[in-house]
Amino acid sequence: GDVRSRILASYVVLLLLAAVASTLIVRQVLLVRLDDRIEADLTQEVQEFRRLASGNDPETGEPFGNNVRRIFQVYLDRNVPGEGEELITVPARGRPFYRQSERAGDVAVEPYLSRWRQLQETERGEIDTPAGEARYIAVPVVEGPEPRGAFVVANFPDVEREEVDEAVLIVAAVAAAVLVLGTAAAFLAAGRVLAPLSELRDAARS
Repeated sequence: GDVRSRILASYVVLLLLAAVASTLIVRQVLLVRLDDRIEADLTQEVQEFRRLASGNDPETGEPFGNNVRRIFQVYLDRNVPGEGEELITVPARGRPFYRQSERAGDVAVEPYLSRWRQLQETERGEIDTPAGEARYIAVPVVEGPEPRGAFVVANFPDVEREEVDEAVLIVAAVAAAVLVLGTAAAFLAAGRVLAPLSELRDAARS
């Protein structure tokens, strides 16, 4: 009985450690992939904006030049924000405009407006908002001595981190089921393996 219990306990501990380790590894991998995808999405939006700003107005066929409001208007008309994403256009003067996905939060831009209106270089960082943390990239509209505003793309990773946590819970549930089934199988197997030893012990006692 003692031998069987020790074998079973060792097996359960190994299974438990494997289940915990695999769950943690899956969660970390999913979070890393999420961060990589968010960074790729932010970069893609910035590249699309820069291509548009350096191109021609589709209505006139002429370069946008310093017509910042027209650049903003065309971009927002043409682009749909991705999941958990918000697009913000901040002119040097006047009110900002934004477009957000259904699952995005709302960036409270007021504390950052004065800096973004005068932006001269690309800026990236994180903002604490009522909807949670937002990662953003802000780029100046027109390079040059006179600031003309900025284009900002922000992403709310909390929305998709919840999906990661849901996936991890599923992995954990599967691991728990494997642990229970493995323990039951180990209990039966240990009994069969130790049966000859038990018979030998009983014969020795006789």
